[in-house]
Amino acid sequence: MDPKIKKRPDEIQIQKYKDANTIPSERLEAYSMEKLGKPTSDISKNQLKKLIKDIKWDDNKDLRLQMRKNKRETVRKRKAEKKELEPEGDNLKRSRKAPKDQQTSGITILLDMSFDSLMRDNVQFLIVLFLSAERSEMGIPKDSEGETTEASEESTKKSMEYQDPSSNDYENTDGSYSVSQLVYLTADSENEIAELDQKKVYIIGGIVDKNRYPRLTLDKAKKLGIPTARLPIGSFLKLSTRKVLTVNHVFEILLEFIDSGDWEASFNKIIPQRKFKEQ
Repeated sequence: MDPKIKKRPDEIQIQKYKDANTIPSERLEAYSMEKLGKPTSDISKNQLKKLIKDIKWDDNKDLRLQMRKNKRETVRKRKAEKKELEPEGDNLKRSRKAPKDQQTSGITILLDMSFDSLMRDNVQFLIVLFLSAERSEMGIPKDSEGETTEASEESTKKSMEYQDPSSNDYENTDGSYSVSQLVYLTADSENEIAELDQKKVYIIGGIVDKNRYPRLTLDKAKKLGIPTARLPIGSFLKLSTRKVLTVNHVFEILLEFIDSGDWEASFNKIIPQRKFKEQ
């Protein structure tokens, strides 16, 4: 028992702490006896502070519950308002389904999934590809090449899980095309395409960081005897960096061109502004 505390009257001791004067001494004494089994004259400063804090906590219980309820209601209202402001087809659940007026473009794009070992993860950009195609006015039958590794097959499987199971707009194949049908799109190619041919199958290399592996897709295409081509970016734009785009950008540019038939407009809409050369 601390003799210094014992000498001080309860009222003087209580008033030494912040907000203590808002708690009746009788209640504080009763609380001290209930929680600690001794009067306030026999407890330390820290114990007294904790008693005051506990009392205020108990007193504010109903207020805390009401505040939580109000917060939940506010969040619910904000979500409802945001949902009302979203254009038709913009939320994720609706975007999984292809637009009712979507037409088949006849253009086939194949994603080369054989570069998994060179990347940490290629599932995220595939999700973006599928959702982008669903927003396009003209649907593209998208194929994935599954001839390579177990990892690529798993990546393809995961990416396909994001499709609406009722949709028949997507097709996963074993890559059974003749070489004469194939065109490997690579920025390192010397050939520039002007139009997209429905008789051709356009391959996009599923490699995220192409700058780390220059000529990777070109060398693979040559090894397999597959003709190559590049998008006609240089004919329409001056870029401040190498004309190597992400898989997402290439795919979205193709979608835009299929919808509009205008390469320049497609490039301007999809390519990030930071890549444009400063005049």
